[in-house]
Amino acid sequence: MASSVNALVCALIATAFWSLLGYALGSRLVPRGLAIGAAPVVGWSVHSAATLPIYLLFGFSPFLVAGIGAVCLLFAGCSLSQPRAEAGIEPAPTIPMWAFAAAGLVALLPAATILPKSSGDAVWLADAAFDHAKIAIIDAMARLGLPPVNPVIGEAPRAAWPTTIFGIAVENCR
Repeated sequence: MASSVNALVCALIATAFWSLLGYALGSRLVPRGLAIGAAPVVGWSVHSAATLPIYLLFGFSPFLVAGIGAVCLLFAGCSLSQPRAEAGIEPAPTIPMWAFAAAGLVALLPAATILPKSSGDAVWLADAAFDHAKIAIIDAMARLGLPPVNPVIGEAPRAAWPTTIFGIAVENCR
């Protein structure tokens, strides 16, 4: 069942994973102060862009997600263990570290308004999330017919799978 504790734990794990990956990439490209601040965004965007074609070709399975996550962590660790190309002295950060934590807490305030609320066996969605859920269900019914499948984790019938991705046949890849 959906709970705020589960959502918080998943958000912390995802933020830590994407921050490590983003810092490993960003520290090679920009100064350290900028790399720390942009690390979660850089990590999320690069990870998403790199893994989407892989998931399209091989499917979205827990084994594949865990394997790709482990490979990303391995590459991030290797990148962070190597010395940086510039041996110059890093300038002292002008933004205190507590400001990053305060910014993260302030960013959670609007997110708290769209968290699912549970009451007994039911889950209540905020208006914006409810509208997105309706759109996803209607789209699933339009594409796959009735009865509706779960638009988030339901598997499409084989006839709805793409036959080519970037001109490559994928029928034998599943």
